[in-house]
Amino acid sequence: MKKAFIVLFFVVSATLYAQFPSSFAGITFGQSLEEAVSNLEESGYQVRMEENTAAYYANIAGRGYLVLLSVIDGKVNGVIAIHRVSYGNYFTTYLRVLSELKEKYGEGTGNIIFLSPYEIGDGFEDQAVRGGFTRIAHEWKFENQYVRMMCTNKGETVLFYTYDTKAEEEKMKRERELTLSDY
Repeated sequence: MKKAFIVLFFVVSATLYAQFPSSFAGITFGQSLEEAVSNLEESGYQVRMEENTAAYYANIAGRGYLVLLSVIDGKVNGVIAIHRVSYGNYFTTYLRVLSELKEKYGEGTGNIIFLSPYEIGDGFEDQAVRGGFTRIAHEWKFENQYVRMMCTNKGETVLFYTYDTKAEEEKMKRERELTLSDY
């Protein structure tokens, strides 16, 4: 019985791990920034480089996104993809993208909160989003990775893919120590 439980645990863990994508919008996580930019340009993307950052536009699931590469120690560790909806349909677009990601990654966890005087179904969801009267976010966690999404008060649907959360935490710790040493 104990062996069966252990085997089941590893099968479930492997399945969850396998669900996190190894690539997104034309880049492969873990490759060098130079390699990622070269591959993107070979695929026809126009990439803008500035210092240790790369940005490009990509069509993802029929929607235009500005994609920014997150680089840690010279390797692509994640992406931030921003979809800006033309006026209106902010909340509906968020729900469509959320539905697509739930289909791919499972339920995850999240919140959709409307602050008074707004509420879901009142017909003023987009006005609430633009007015900053919402807190809308969702997250899928994997072994050492995550996918997060949120709806900003500008009506943008933003996706965050992080390939190595430990490396990200170490980078933030180093940056915090440098900041504190300035005082």
